[in-house]
Amino acid sequence: AVTYEQRIDYRKLYKYAAGTLALLALFFYWNRRMAAEIRRRRAVEDSLRKSYYPELRRRLDELERFRTLLDQSNDAVFLIELPAGRVTDANQTACTLVGYELAELQRLDFSRLLSPDLAQVITQQPEAVGNLTCTELITSNASAIPIELGLHLVSYADQGYAIMVARDISERRAAEAEMRRLELQLVQAQKIESIGRLAGGVAHDFN
Repeated sequence: AVTYEQRIDYRKLYKYAAGTLALLALFFYWNRRMAAEIRRRRAVEDSLRKSYYPELRRRLDELERFRTLLDQSNDAVFLIELPAGRVTDANQTACTLVGYELAELQRLDFSRLLSPDLAQVITQQPEAVGNLTCTELITSNASAIPIELGLHLVSYADQGYAIMVARDISERRAAEAEMRRLELQLVQAQKIESIGRLAGGVAHDFN
């Protein structure tokens, strides 16, 4: 008769047990590796959260404050990509002055805002534009606004830009025109007064 112990294949049982132990060892090994990697990544994230994220938040807040100040400026500010002549950004004053939304300005041909000759000089030879130039800005309804224009050249990521600052001088021009009108009236009054005095002198001589 065959006994129970004789029916067991101990070599197969040993191989099965060895394979199972190897799989368990591999599982625990990778489990420990994954746990270590998770701890490392969490440590990196905590470090970034404590150092990089606050710095990034501070920089974003600074940019937001700067943008708010820029939008409240009385001067219109345009950022022009060179030499393409594309408006990449503008403050709220600029949008209000020319009567376009920012998205419209970014799609607009820059030469439509200024005289074609000046626009070409700005895009092709910006260094030839003086620090302060009196010219006119063309609005969305084709009206011309007298402005003082300043140009500053900057470069970012190997791309050249022109910061164009335009100041509306309509009120100044109107005040200057009124001053000239009053001066002309004064000169006319002085002429009339002189003629009156001369006529009075002549009449006195006749008497």
